[in-house]
Amino acid sequence: MRGRRRRRRRKNKILWVLMLCVGISAVTICATKFIGKREDRITPEEVLLKYMGYIQEQNYTAMYQMIDVEASGQISEEDFVKRAGMVSGFCV
Repeated sequence: MRGRRRRRRRKNKILWVLMLCVGISAVTICATKFIGKREDRITPEEVLLKYMGYIQEQNYTAMYQMIDVEASGQISEEDFVKRAGMVSGFCV
C-alpha cells in the first residue's frame, strides 16, 4: 500500500511540475508577442512631431484626420481647415 501511495505522489508531483512548466512557457510566449507589438506603436512624441510637421506644411486635412472625434468638439473638416488656416496666418 505504501509503495502505491508513494508512486502516486511522485506521479502527481511530476504532473504538477510539467503543468507548471507548460503554464510558464505559455505566459512567456504571450508576453513576448505583446511586447513585440508595443515596438510597432508610435510614441506620443512621434505623433506630436508628425502633427507639428503638418502645421509647417499647412496640411490641415492631415491634421484633422489625426484628431480625436471627442476632442475636436465634433467640428467639421471644412471648418477645421478654415480655422487652422486663419490661426496659422496670424502666427506667421
